[in-house]
Amino acid sequence: MLDTNGLIQPVSLDVTIDTGHRVGINGLHAIDRDRLAQLDGSALADLNRAGYLEGAYLMLASLHNMRRLIAEKQRRLRTQDAAVAAGRN
Repeated sequence: MLDTNGLIQPVSLDVTIDTGHRVGINGLHAIDRDRLAQLDGSALADLNRAGYLEGAYLMLASLHNMRRLIAEKQRRLRTQDAAVAAGRN
């Protein structure tokens, strides 16, 4: 139903953690926020009755975790780099 309503879109992530670390991830899919907002009441009701609407909104909300995950990776890399630098001294 999500695909039938045009809500599934492919996503590629290209994240630069810092100058020496870059991560690229392909093959992911996400919910198209704009298309979801444009659905009429009938389509939304159908998605809700089928149990997909909540999942669609949860998928959208989970994207906000990306910033937190990137910040955590940056923190770990800084800690690792500091430990390596301390070992050289």
